[in-house]
Amino acid sequence: MYLRGVFNWWEASESFKLLPIAEDTYAVTIELIADGQPYDFKVADAAWTMSLNCGSEYKGAVLSLGSEAVLNCEADSLNLQFTPSATGNYRFILDVSDNNEPELSITRIE
Repeated sequence: MYLRGVFNWWEASESFKLLPIAEDTYAVTIELIADGQPYDFKVADAAWTMSLNCGSEYKGAVLSLGSEAVLNCEADSLNLQFTPSATGNYRFILDVSDNNEPELSITRIE
């Protein structure tokens, strides 16, 4: 699975691949620039497989630091949004311990 969004032209590039950090937990750390604009993104596989196209059930779903969002993994899932408050490195953490309701959270790496 990859973090795919405006920050990487929606590509499935290796530097945005979610790697295992614990059982049923995957993460990737990327640098984001705080310019006041939200980043649109999803979690998806390299082929945009319908059942692995994970985003929001609702339009305009905004993620905040430290909160968890349950992902909707279907062909019609909508983009998630995140607006960093400061330029820096952010870790996107995917918890798939409940495969029916995967959760995504974001933390800032100091």
